[in-house]
Amino acid sequence: SNNNNNKWLIGIVTTTRILILNEKLILQKKANVPNETLFANGEFWATSCIWCGPTLFVGGQTMIYYLSLGPQRIIQPLCSLLTKNSSIVGVLNDRLLIATPCHDGNTTIVCRPIGLLEPLIMGMIDFYAGSNAEHLLITHIGTIVKRFDSCRGSSSLLNILEQSGYSQLAYKLC
Repeated sequence: SNNNNNKWLIGIVTTTRILILNEKLILQKKANVPNETLFANGEFWATSCIWCGPTLFVGGQTMIYYLSLGPQRIIQPLCSLLTKNSSIVGVLNDRLLIATPCHDGNTTIVCRPIGLLEPLIMGMIDFYAGSNAEHLLITHIGTIVKRFDSCRGSSSLLNILEQSGYSQLAYKLC
């Protein structure tokens, strides 16, 4: 369903896919886990997930990914983790807060600097895909760009913006 009038979304990580449900628990989107993210014994890799605006971040054993809710429903790598089996516990403007297990059995919260511009813009594009609210999309993306360092946008983000019909916005991010 491309109904964007839902007030709440729920992200559920299962053994083989990630599900996005609305407030009535009706499936909105799903993404199958790519084979390369499965362990050799077929177990799922995810240890945590957290929403950041329109984007779902998923923590794996050694990497953090963000879920694209668009038509391709793919999982994009965001950054690596320094310690295996860490979990995402928070998102700030320019970093993730990650709970990391220590050798003594305790847990430490560490910060992992990241660029949020690309995942947030991709999340917005995917959120408004198929709707007639292009003016809202441009307004939201403008707000995101003003809050984050636009130098962190990758060439793939610029290509995706151009392919999605937002070449003016891609030009502004160059």
